[in-house]
Amino acid sequence: MDLDEVLDLVIERSKFGLTNERQTEQRIIQPILEAIGYSVMDYDPQTHNGKGYFPDYTMLAKSVFTWFLEAKKWGEVLTDDHAVQVLNYTNTEGCRWAVLTNGRNWRLYDNSIQGIPSDKFIREFTINETEDFKSFAIAISKECIVSQSIEKQVIPWKLNERLKPVLMDPRNILISSLISHVKHIKGLSDVTPEDLSDWFAKTLSDKPAFKLVSYVALKPLEETMSTNETVLNSNEWMSLPELVVYLARYGTSGGTTTPHLCSIGEVVQKPISSWIGMARRIVAYALENCGQPLPIDIPYCPLGEPFIDTKPIKEKVDNFIVVNGQKYYINHTSNASQFADKCIMICDAFGIDKSTIFVKLRVYKGVRRVDGD
Repeated sequence: MDLDEVLDLVIERSKFGLTNERQTEQRIIQPILEAIGYSVMDYDPQTHNGKGYFPDYTMLAKSVFTWFLEAKKWGEVLTDDHAVQVLNYTNTEGCRWAVLTNGRNWRLYDNSIQGIPSDKFIREFTINETEDFKSFAIAISKECIVSQSIEKQVIPWKLNERLKPVLMDPRNILISSLISHVKHIKGLSDVTPEDLSDWFAKTLSDKPAFKLVSYVALKPLEETMSTNETVLNSNEWMSLPELVVYLARYGTSGGTTTPHLCSIGEVVQKPISSWIGMARRIVAYALENCGQPLPIDIPYCPLGEPFIDTKPIKEKVDNFIVVNGQKYYINHTSNASQFADKCIMICDAFGIDKSTIFVKLRVYKGVRRVDGD
C-alpha cells in the first residue's frame, strides 16, 4: 500500500480504540514506517544499545544515517520529559534526528541544535491533517534520510516556527533594522514597524507548500535472460552519494551486485570487483592525497570492531593496503550498504568531496564473486 492508503487505514483503525503502546506501534507506527520505505530489516525495536538504553525504534541501526523514534500509547500527551528520553539516545550515539510520537501526533527534533528539548523541537504533525503529515512522512522516509535531503526539507518548518514570530513582533530588533532600510525605498517612507510586522503576519499566515527536494532516482538493475552478467547504465557513472541512495532503495537484489569501476577526482578509473575493493581504493586515495593520518576510530557495527586498523582484523591477515610503508587492514565483514556508508565517513573525515567519487555497478547472475580488488 502507498502512503495515502496507509494513512486512511491507520486513521480508521484509531477510531476503534488503542489501549496500549504495543497496539499503537503495531497498528499505527509500523505501517507508516513501512509505507515510507523502511522494511523490518531497517529498524530494531527495543534493542539494547550497550550503553544502558533501550530505544523503542533504532532506525537504520549502526549506519551513518541512524535515527531514533520513541513511541507512546495512542493519545498520551507528549511532553519534554519524553523528548529528553529520545534525545538521550541521539546524544549517546552522536545522531541528529529524533521523532517522538503517540501515533496521532509526531514531533521532529534536530539534535544538532544546542540547548534543551524545546530548542531542538522542529514541529509537530498530526496524522488527521493528511497533506501536512505526508510532507513530514516523506522527509523522514528512508530515501530522504539516506540522501540527506531531510536537511533541506526542515528549513521551511524552521523558518515558519522560529522566524515567523520574530517578523510579526514590531518591537523586535530585526523589524527595527528592516524598517531603517524599507524607509529608503521610494514610496515606503511612511511605513511603520507595526505596518511591516502586520504585513509579515498576513504574508506568512499560510503554511508553506512542501516541495520534495530532488534526488537522483536510479532505476533497479535490469534483468537479462541471455547473459550471466549485466553492467548497470554502462555509459553512466554513479556518484558515491547516489550509490548510497541506490543501495538503500534496491540493495543488491536481482543478482550478485558488485562495483565494476571506480574513479576518484582526476584519478584515472580503476577496475574493482568487490565492495571491499571499493573501500580500499577510497582509503588509499585519502591516505595518499590528503596529507593527514587515517582516523582509525571510524566506527563499525559488529561487536564494536574497528573498520580500519593497523593490525589484522578477525585474523584476516591478507586484507590490507600499504601506503607509505604502513599496512592498513580493512574489516571485511560488511555488506554493500555498510561499505558505502563507511566510504562516506572516510570522505567526511578527510574532507574529500564525495561527489567526485564515481562507481559503475555490475550484476553477476548465478555467479559467486570472490573477495578482491
